[in-house]
Amino acid sequence: MKRVNCLIPRMLTVSEIKLLRQSKAEIAKRVSELVHLKAENAYASPVDYRKKH
Repeated sequence: MKRVNCLIPRMLTVSEIKLLRQSKAEIAKRVSELVHLKAENAYASPVDYRKKH
């Protein structure tokens, strides 16, 4: 990650906006996959992970 120190706010470039949107979409897709996997595992395993073993 690039760190930028700037006291004056600036508008994002078109390419920066495109990258942010792409990143948000990738994160949303991955979260959806993980939630789906967790739901599948909940039905496959009778173990209640909320209880301390």
